[in-house]
Amino acid sequence: MKYTLYGDGIHDDTAALQELIDKNPGRTLYFPDGEYVISRSLLTTSEPSKSTSFHFSSAAVLKAADYWESDGSHTALIRLGAYKKVNDINNPGSNFFVMGGIFDCNGVADGISIDAGRETLIKDVVIVNSHYGIHVKQGTNSGSADADIDDVTIIGNGKFNSVGVCFVGDDNTVTNARISNVGTGMMLSNHTFVSSCTVENVPGMKNTIGFSIGGNVHMSDCVSINFDTAFNIISSAKGCIKQCTALWTNDESEKRIAFSVGRLQLLMLGCRAEFFDGNCENIFLDAIEDGSGGVVAPSFDASLVSENDMTEYYLENGTAVPDMLP
Repeated sequence: MKYTLYGDGIHDDTAALQELIDKNPGRTLYFPDGEYVISRSLLTTSEPSKSTSFHFSSAAVLKAADYWESDGSHTALIRLGAYKKVNDINNPGSNFFVMGGIFDCNGVADGISIDAGRETLIKDVVIVNSHYGIHVKQGTNSGSADADIDDVTIIGNGKFNSVGVCFVGDDNTVTNARISNVGTGMMLSNHTFVSSCTVENVPGMKNTIGFSIGGNVHMSDCVSINFDTAFNIISSAKGCIKQCTALWTNDESEKRIAFSVGRLQLLMLGCRAEFFDGNCENIFLDAIEDGSGGVVAPSFDASLVSENDMTEYYLENGTAVPDMLP
């Protein structure tokens, strides 16, 4: 190696780590215990035969230096597929992964981004002090990213524009994510499958969203805690939201909405809200009329809900699975 790798939390390891990546195409790099300080993003290729994967020990830390060099508004510690963006349905997936470790963004960087490629895995990672925890950008297969995110913990930088997980590319899955200290928990794109995820807001932060849902999605067993709007859904979104919960434990918001949408087009099955009994407006379903979706078996305290709530309308007129409506 031309450069020395320290991992001591003091010296800058950027050049040494990038050299390792560049000189070991198609390999998996293992990071033993230590603190690896970097001052700019580590870049990999999405070319399947040369893609690099990262395996960190549980006590290995990748940390952004105080003098972090950003080339844009969202610059991650690791950028998978940052160059050589040649991967589509006619070629094998990039199949790179990041597993394990702690990613300390130091309030100046994003955690991990997937800039290009397909069939990518991020698993068992902890990301702290991040602007964007995980950012999945436009995929190279006609917009499809095909990313899988599993068992991750993300703690944001506590700012309004911070996001736990952001999807731009389509066709992804998220399972067992725990996200806190962010303005928006998750931003979901088309054909996304989300299960057993929990997002929690910063006390006192306003105009926050737990899950921002775009396109066709399937969600189950997800929980939003103390966001002004728990689940924000675009009008054209279809699919199913099953057994998801909106929860509030304080009276800091003037208005609390469990599910917000224009015209409801998807099915809400067995969803619930636990409103804090305080001086604010509570709405289970904020929607306009004439949607083709339906609400089945909702659960909330009707005595705490505003007259502007549209749940009853979609119970009576929702066309999705009408035989299951109460």
